[in-house]
Amino acid sequence: MDSDLKRITARNISYNAVATVLVAAIQFFTNIILARVLSASDYGIVGFANIFVAFMMQFGDFGLNNALVQRKDLDTATLSTAFTLKALFSVLIFLGLLAGAPLARLLMDRPEIVAVIRLLSLNFLLSVGSFLPQVLMTRELDYRKLAMPSVVSVAAGSALAIGLAHAGFGYWSIAANSVFSAFLSTLILLLLRPATVSFRYDRSAAGSLLRFGGSVLVPGIMVFFIFNTDNFAIGALRGAEQLGYYAIAFNWGSMICVQLATLFHKVLFPTFARLQHDLHAISKAYLSSVRYVAFLAVPVNIILLLYGKEFLIQVLGRGSDRWLPSLPALQILCIYGIFRVILEPVGNVILAIGKPELCIRSIMFVAVIELGLLYPAVVSFGVPGVAVCVTVAYLSQYFVYLPLIHRELGIKGRDLMKEIRISLAATAVMAGILAAAKSHLPSSLPVLLGQGGAAAVLYLGVYALMDRGALFGELKALLLRRGTVTAP
Repeated sequence: MDSDLKRITARNISYNAVATVLVAAIQFFTNIILARVLSASDYGIVGFANIFVAFMMQFGDFGLNNALVQRKDLDTATLSTAFTLKALFSVLIFLGLLAGAPLARLLMDRPEIVAVIRLLSLNFLLSVGSFLPQVLMTRELDYRKLAMPSVVSVAAGSALAIGLAHAGFGYWSIAANSVFSAFLSTLILLLLRPATVSFRYDRSAAGSLLRFGGSVLVPGIMVFFIFNTDNFAIGALRGAEQLGYYAIAFNWGSMICVQLATLFHKVLFPTFARLQHDLHAISKAYLSSVRYVAFLAVPVNIILLLYGKEFLIQVLGRGSDRWLPSLPALQILCIYGIFRVILEPVGNVILAIGKPELCIRSIMFVAVIELGLLYPAVVSFGVPGVAVCVTVAYLSQYFVYLPLIHRELGIKGRDLMKEIRISLAATAVMAGILAAAKSHLPSSLPVLLGQGGAAAVLYLGVYALMDRGALFGELKALLLRRGTVTAP
């Protein structure tokens, strides 16, 4: 393997890691601050509007970005055709959302939703400007420049959202954050990688691009429905306030876990697997990835489950109980978050063995279960019922993926348990000690933060004793060997 490519790959791993950590940290603190200022209805209004915008996002790109990146050779005709198609799709969707936004009121009778959808639709126009710079820098493996817009735009957008929220703009602060971040990211990308291209349509190039995009679009739409049907059902049947409670529960019960694990999926798994067609290497890499995400995800979500009430009151509620209706769903989704983040690396395995079509089977399985349970869950049990429904539906993927990895990689259920057993045991010890101590301590923010710090120290200490420092040694060795990573 070319040594220059090895060094480029190692640097890109570092850039991804730094950008991922910074973005996650910014979003973590921003979400806390906004939750302390905004109401459940604010979250519900923007969340419901986002369902429609996010759905149209599936068509705004049509897989053109991936289609250009994966092509071995890229000529001007193909690049111009892709840009023309991207611009056409984005403008049509923008106009469609402007005209069709009032229809959302048929599903949730909140007039604010119309204006929010129209504001968020500006993201489609902005995405036209960022399209070519992103494609070209990705093809050039210039991840240092790609990392900069994401970090800067998230930081600036978060600052704007916090300022607007404290000024009393409510849900507009969340919507403005989205648009301003997209605008700033586009501007920075254009400055870092100017791209001159003309509008042009080459029939042959368009056909090739759209065929590839279509293969990506169908699974994307299916995944969208799985991860948004719950929000849609709550918003339409229970209203904006209940959707806001669910949004808080879902964000903190699952998404924080997934965001933290993104670092491992983007950095450690490619480092171990090295994208070789060696099933033994892929199997080893997959198990390593599971061990790392379990090491982080299990204690984080168990601590949140154990201190969910205190977290909602002291951290998000500023000493009030206004977010307590989120508690039952939060506790359920903490368990969902653990199972989800442990299962996430399977997607990398499926790509590595060249069988992405297997994802569709799993997605269909989940969709059938979730759609079958969702309506009675939301009608009879409200937000907690939806949380149970989502958890059960997602867990059903294990019945699809476990036989798959056993058949393809020879990995059995006991192999997975071997990788996560120390995390589970160390978390159980930590949780037991904290549960015994918390009843004797007052409820306040400083005390809660102190218990969180004590929990982290306790967990790391118990884990290190149980595995005799092996995991920490692996991490240290991995960081020291960054320069010798094999590139794909």
